[in-house]
Amino acid sequence: MKLEIVLAASLLPCMLSGQPADHGCKMSGQLFSIDPVLNEIGLKSPSGELMELPFDEGTAFIRLPITSDTSFAGERIGPESMDAGDEICALPGVNPGSKKVSEVLVVNRRQIEGQQKRAIASWLNSGAFGTVVIAEPEARIFVLHSELRGGSTRDILVDATNPAEIRRLLRPLKYVTSRRPQIHVGNRVYVRGETFDGGNSIRANQIWIGDFQAVAGTIDSLQPINETLALQEADAGQTISVRIKPPSLFMLDPDNRPSEHHLLPMEFSDLEKGDGVVVVGKLDASSGSMEGVALITDFGRFVKTSGSTNPVSWTLGNFEADIP
Repeated sequence: MKLEIVLAASLLPCMLSGQPADHGCKMSGQLFSIDPVLNEIGLKSPSGELMELPFDEGTAFIRLPITSDTSFAGERIGPESMDAGDEICALPGVNPGSKKVSEVLVVNRRQIEGQQKRAIASWLNSGAFGTVVIAEPEARIFVLHSELRGGSTRDILVDATNPAEIRRLLRPLKYVTSRRPQIHVGNRVYVRGETFDGGNSIRANQIWIGDFQAVAGTIDSLQPINETLALQEADAGQTISVRIKPPSLFMLDPDNRPSEHHLLPMEFSDLEKGDGVVVVGKLDASSGSMEGVALITDFGRFVKTSGSTNPVSWTLGNFEADIP
């Protein structure tokens, strides 16, 4: 079975769940193009739909601040100050019958990337990869000799009594899922969950058995024709080459709460150098290359606010994506 078909099946519950959020925008998405002659903005919605957004001399363009303090006012800008990839929220006009909008709220892509880096650094602390050295299968407790990027190691006590979802990686890159204890000494596993004691223990909610792990970092370069990208790791600072097919690129749906893990498919053209992403798959440390199963990112979302300077604000928060 082809990798992309296997992945699509595993992602289906994530992609079909979730409740739409009321973010107050008439239209929202990434800036695709600007036509200063026709006074139209081209938007690409999170679902991939291309839309035209008409404006006139009365339309106000406001750059939103990247802050959780909603009392900060936005900066008035001209449409020429926007860049492709910026996040756009168009507020409806006073006249309900008019297609033109009263305000266009803008969040700069470069500022989003800065937020992504901080969020990913926090996400990395909730996972570990290594070899099981002590196991008590019936008690659902084991010790993982964790291999940190950069060459250092440490032993981590893993508690899987939650119970954790256990996935066994098969060849080629597909897996079976179980909640029965099946951890044995010598297993290579990747664990995700809640960390305690400075990262020396993890209460697992997901365990992958096999040569599988997740890496996170920022995109250094993209080669869509070759279906590869260069990823600079957030923790080790090393650059790895990731080969991944377009059907395996996903973003958290900005119209749903991030904790619901509702994913939308992306294309290579939706990504840029500097974007923060998480890639899961099989890593060959000796060659510095990875065969990717999924790439996941979060560009944040617009949310309706009350009692503040701006009726709509933008937030990214913690990177809450889990491995589908």
